[in-house]
Amino acid sequence: MEKPVDFWVDMKKNIEEQFEEQDYAVIKKETPYFLLPPENFIEKSKKAGTGKGSSYREDSVRNDHILWVDEQSDLTIQDFLKQGVAALSEIIRFPLVDCESHWAFYPKGTGFYGRHIDAFKVNNKRVISMVTYFNDQWDVEDGGVLRLYNNDNQGYKDIIPKKNTWVFFSSEKVEHEVLKTLKPRYSMAAWFKKA
Repeated sequence: MEKPVDFWVDMKKNIEEQFEEQDYAVIKKETPYFLLPPENFIEKSKKAGTGKGSSYREDSVRNDHILWVDEQSDLTIQDFLKQGVAALSEIIRFPLVDCESHWAFYPKGTGFYGRHIDAFKVNNKRVISMVTYFNDQWDVEDGGVLRLYNNDNQGYKDIIPKKNTWVFFSSEKVEHEVLKTLKPRYSMAAWFKKA
């Protein structure tokens, strides 16, 4: 498996080319083994909510379970994401300084996340969102696609959540949702942040 810096050098050109055309990039590339969720991920995960701080709440907007990547214990992942901060800063020509990430599990038959943007309404620092998937076999009939809406609301792009698929998009501009999944769905999301 390639080193994190090599991974991002290779990804950078693909992301840059697609960002010139639209506010998202979809890339097929092998997912590094160290990004896989821990074995006890489902037991340690918690039902996700929306908002942050005092505005955080569990609600009907989503049904998934998440486990935040721990900055202390997941040093390889943190190093990988720091390389991503540097690469994405060059692509968008804007200084990104940090990243937060979590693994997500969407339960069979009930997992979904309604239409939203990733930027917080108050004190937002998220600039670029990233998602990668850990699902070996997946077809459109399995549901759970990531739907990215065009900025003009005149269409959308559906992404099948299949292993080795990477999606990058503007946290502040791209509305998106996860359609109801008909089998268990696993992913990792990250948000690259400004100061």
